[in-house]
Amino acid sequence: MLSDTIYLPADDFQHPVGEDPEWSESYYFFWSDAKSEIAGFSRIGVKGNKGYIEGLNGVYLGGTRVAFSHARIPIKPDHTELSAGGLTYERIEPMKRWKIVLDAEVQDIPDGKILEMPSKERPPGWCTTPRLHMSIDFDLETPPQAFNIDGGQLHFEHFGRVSGTVRIAGIDAIINGYGIRDKSWGPRTWKLKANDFPCAPGVPRTSYKWLAAPFGRDLSFGLSAGADDQGVHRGGGLLVRDGQNKLISDVVVVTEYIPGTLMHKSIHLIGKVEGEKFECHGDVINHCPTKILRADGTATFVTEGLTRWRTPDGRETLGMAEYHTKPFPREKKA
Repeated sequence: MLSDTIYLPADDFQHPVGEDPEWSESYYFFWSDAKSEIAGFSRIGVKGNKGYIEGLNGVYLGGTRVAFSHARIPIKPDHTELSAGGLTYERIEPMKRWKIVLDAEVQDIPDGKILEMPSKERPPGWCTTPRLHMSIDFDLETPPQAFNIDGGQLHFEHFGRVSGTVRIAGIDAIINGYGIRDKSWGPRTWKLKANDFPCAPGVPRTSYKWLAAPFGRDLSFGLSAGADDQGVHRGGGLLVRDGQNKLISDVVVVTEYIPGTLMHKSIHLIGKVEGEKFECHGDVINHCPTKILRADGTATFVTEGLTRWRTPDGRETLGMAEYHTKPFPREKKA
C-alpha cells in the first residue's frame, strides 16, 4: 500500500548496511519501446553482509527471443559502485536521471521459456553468446512514491521516459518509450510466502505478482498482489494520472497460464481508484524466467513477463508482469 513517507535524493544512494544477513540494497529498471516491441529489465542488488553484488539483465528482442545475462561479483563492505558483469547504472541526477549501460556477452535465446528447464536438460545450441551493447537514458517524470512492504524493507517506485540504443546480432535499434523503476533496501529473502493455498490441478502456485504498465505521464500503474487463503490474488498499488500519484485499492488479479508450464498467458485486473472502477487486461507476449535458489534446496521462479496492456478505452502499452512461482514437483526418473 502507498505510504506517506517522503524520500529524498539522498535515498537514491546506498544506505548503511543493517544487521540482518539478508540485507539488500536493490535497484530495478523496466523500459519498453512499444513501436519496436523491444524492451528490457535489469536489477543490481548489493548484499553487503554476504559480500557480493549481482547484476541481472534481460532484453526482449521481438517474438520470443530474449537476451539474458547474470553475474555475481565479490565486494568489500564499503562497496558503492553499481556495476556487475558488464551491467552498470550511472546516477546522473538522484531521483531524476539514470543511465543503464551493458556491454557484455549474453545468452541470446530464441525462446526465453527454455530458462524454466534445468540447464543440464536443455538441448545443444539452446543459445548463442553474442555481445550486447545497450545504453538507455532513464528520465523520471513522476515523484517517487513510498510503499509499505512486509519484512522491514523500505521501497519506492516512479515512472519516466526512456531513450537509447540496443545493438546485438541482427538488431540495431533506437529506443524511445516509457519505463518504471523501483528501489528498496532492507532484509530481502526472496522466500515464496504461500505454499499451501488451494489451486487447481496443473496450475502453478504463484504467491506474489507485480504488475506495471507505463503508458505515460498521464496514465501509468504499478501494483502488487499476493495470494490469500483461497488462492485469490488481491492487492493494490500506485496509479499515476496526469502526473499525480493515486492509490489503486481492492485489486483482484485473475491469470490464465500456459498449460503444463509456470508461464502466465493473460492477466485481468480490477480495482478501485478514488471509489471508481479501474480495469486493465494484459497479454504476455514474451517470458524470461529467472530462478532464485535457496539454502534449503528449494527454488522460487521469478518470471518476468513482457505484457501488452490494454485499457477498456483502447489504450495500449508494453509493461511487465512479474510472477513469483513455486515450481511443480519434478517426477523422479526410474
